[in-house]
Amino acid sequence: NSFAIQAASSTLKSGASWDFNDYHFRLQCDQLVPYPGIDTSVDCKGDENGIPEPDTNVIPNITDFASHLHGKGLKFGVYILLGAFRGDSGKVVEGTSVQIGSLFDGSQPGYNLRQTFEYEKDGV
Repeated sequence: NSFAIQAASSTLKSGASWDFNDYHFRLQCDQLVPYPGIDTSVDCKGDENGIPEPDTNVIPNITDFASHLHGKGLKFGVYILLGAFRGDSGKVVEGTSVQIGSLFDGSQPGYNLRQTFEYEKDGV
């Protein structure tokens, strides 16, 4: 999971740089794990309908990245938390006129820039 690299400070006590980017994540995947997964922090916003999209500043081409891993016989996954990004609250659910923010469960705390839905509401 990419969280270990993402959670580490950009410079470790040893002075080694471990910024989360395409190079470091490929290196980690190539050496360590048969089932690498990218944590949702790779994205910080959704498209016009709030659907998560990759941050191309971190991984410029996610299709190429996945092909690289699959070419080595590795599996690949993206870990996404439930709900939607709070910053996407004004966007609408695809194919509807329902604002994403109207679906948030206000009784639950947000987590990692995301807010869970109240699943009983129409539009979820």
